[in-house]
Amino acid sequence: MREASRWRWLRGPGYSRRYWAACLLLILFAAFLRFNGLGDDDLSYDELEMSLIVRGNIEEIIEETRHMNSSPIISSLILAGMQKIEVSPFSIRFIPAIAGTLTVAALALVLPIAGIRQSTAFLAASLASASDPAIRLAQDGARQYTQDTLLVVIILTSGLLYLQGKWKYLFFATLFIAPLLGYGIPLFCSAMLLLILTKRWLDLKKEKDLVRSSVNAIIFVLWPALFLAAGSILTYEITLNHQGTGYAIDGRSLASSYYRENPLNI
Repeated sequence: MREASRWRWLRGPGYSRRYWAACLLLILFAAFLRFNGLGDDDLSYDELEMSLIVRGNIEEIIEETRHMNSSPIISSLILAGMQKIEVSPFSIRFIPAIAGTLTVAALALVLPIAGIRQSTAFLAASLASASDPAIRLAQDGARQYTQDTLLVVIILTSGLLYLQGKWKYLFFATLFIAPLLGYGIPLFCSAMLLLILTKRWLDLKKEKDLVRSSVNAIIFVLWPALFLAAGSILTYEITLNHQGTGYAIDGRSLASSYYRENPLNI
């Protein structure tokens, strides 16, 4: 019984069949808008550069990311894995497209688990599914905005669950990974931790011992803050500390290098 109750949250907070059907149609609609014609357009300059950066072994990818890129290392490694399967415009843009689709799914199906009203979550998912900027960014293989948006939704949901005393290790893991996926995400995480600290302190303020309640609130936020700090230090040492010291590449030579190594009919 305990094992079954532990996984009850996966069923959703009383999702009806009608809500499941509406969410499924919305997710399919979002996927169609993002994957339709995904590999038809020629690669942009930034996509060409990203494609060349992630060639070679892990050491070479780290070195190229340090000096020729402005994104964290995990983004380069994910793209490198995709290009091991296939080198094409579709493979370069696949990760942002799937991240954009998963963002819509997370808004509709995951946010209510953390206590957000289903109508509010579905409205947010509907707006995200048909948003023209979101669709364009989901079809850009050189930008990390779509992946960052998905990560923000996961951090928000896991943070709300952590505040309720649930799934703390999921929150710790997302905070550790966040700086390795996006340099701006730690700022959002810090704001999230500040809100959690304030909410926790207000809940404990009802106790007569104000000092004790304040210490408990700080300890409650200290562990996730340590995971965030560890991830930030790691991404700083791997890439951020070395970026900005690269050299410019001529666009014509970049394109000729890509097509010479990977002749594509695009």
